[in-house]
Amino acid sequence: MEPTRNLNVPLGLGIAAMIVVQFTAIKVKGFWHHIQNYINFVKNPLFLLDIVGEVAKVVSISFRLFGNILGGAIIILVVSSLVHFVIVPIGLNLFFGIFVGTIQAFVFTMLALTYIGVEISE
Repeated sequence: MEPTRNLNVPLGLGIAAMIVVQFTAIKVKGFWHHIQNYINFVKNPLFLLDIVGEVAKVVSISFRLFGNILGGAIIILVVSSLVHFVIVPIGLNLFFGIFVGTIQAFVFTMLALTYIGVEISE
């Protein structure tokens, strides 16, 4: 069973990615300049929406990873039950386990890098 089929793992990865995003932004911009983007009442009266947006990034990236991996496992189960466990499910398991897992890791990494790029841009 893939570790990301348990919802706690993608949520942990999403939280870790957002911590890296925030630390990188603090390192590049400085602490006060970065925090002012979130709590500046004059410049941004709807600052609570920015905070909700950061939480939404964690939920979005986590559920995307969880859903794609779980969807691949469901497809394997459906095809396995249709062909009664002959040779095709072994190939599908290898395909979804290796190829799709690699693609999902790449997508997760690119989204985290995009979030970092957005935070450090001026």
